[in-house]
Amino acid sequence: RVLRVGAGLLVGAFGCGKSAVAGSGYGAVPLGDGPACAPSTPDALGPFYLHGAPREAVLAQGVHGPRIHLRGIIVGDDCVSARAGYGVDVWHADAEGAYHMDGEQAFLYRGLLQTDADGRFEIETIRPGNYALGRSAMRPAHYHFRIYATDGAEVLTTQFYFADDPYLAAEDGCQQPTCNSHDPARHLSPEVGDGG
Repeated sequence: RVLRVGAGLLVGAFGCGKSAVAGSGYGAVPLGDGPACAPSTPDALGPFYLHGAPREAVLAQGVHGPRIHLRGIIVGDDCVSARAGYGVDVWHADAEGAYHMDGEQAFLYRGLLQTDADGRFEIETIRPGNYALGRSAMRPAHYHFRIYATDGAEVLTTQFYFADDPYLAAEDGCQQPTCNSHDPARHLSPEVGDGG
């Protein structure tokens, strides 16, 4: 999955499961010899963001269940230049669709990472659940991402969804322009990797 912010300010590629690039250890989209990436699209910050997430790549510490590994790369608008040292702030609901907002578990399913010298990052977590908006509307399961440049400036807030979720697009209780689950460039299709 390939993303870009604004007018070509930032591009990232996200993948799930086994590596698509031989020897890389990441499930990133191979970028090839020239630009082949598309603009990222923003999405709602949502009401469940908490400032001060721990520097943590394992977001489901002590939680049992199948793991999902999300791997990504952030590159420049040329689709090649790595963005080392960029901040990646990630948060999501638990498997039942609840966000932990206070107490000892306030920062469960939340983490702040920094891209490596190649612009790459990886998190380990679980698949979040759907949750209701009001009495009848539902939100598709999603991960929130905020990306920061090395000077701390926010360059993208977005969400990633699952391609098999029944509440995408018109079925999403949060509609455009606030939420953008209609964007197939942000639909994840996890693959089973080594160990499940």
